[in-house]
Amino acid sequence: MSTKAITIEDYLVDQDGSQDFTSPVYDLRHPLLSMNWQMKWEAGVTGFFIWEASIFSDPKVWETLVACEEVKLNIETAPGSGIVSLPNQWLTAGFIRFRFVAAGGSGLIQVAMRVVPT
Repeated sequence: MSTKAITIEDYLVDQDGSQDFTSPVYDLRHPLLSMNWQMKWEAGVTGFFIWEASIFSDPKVWETLVACEEVKLNIETAPGSGIVSLPNQWLTAGFIRFRFVAAGGSGLIQVAMRVVPT
């Protein structure tokens, strides 16, 4: 028996790339095979996406390193896109989110998410 992947193409729409923002928190208490995001941004956006995980639920204690590994995507001013797939050890955490940290540019950011349950 297989489970279908869940794709959310409008996970984040028209995010202002001149401002920092944080994604919704994803609850990992149900096992997953993979978690993936695709970001696309307009010319002029600069900054980086950084993933954070927590095992504590209330309050969450966000960590940028899981098993000594950071997941970070730097973006330049040229229009572009990127896909980030979390390494398996990150899926052992309880909660996942990412933050965008703006670096002085401007433009819009779109984010799609794809989750593959077990």
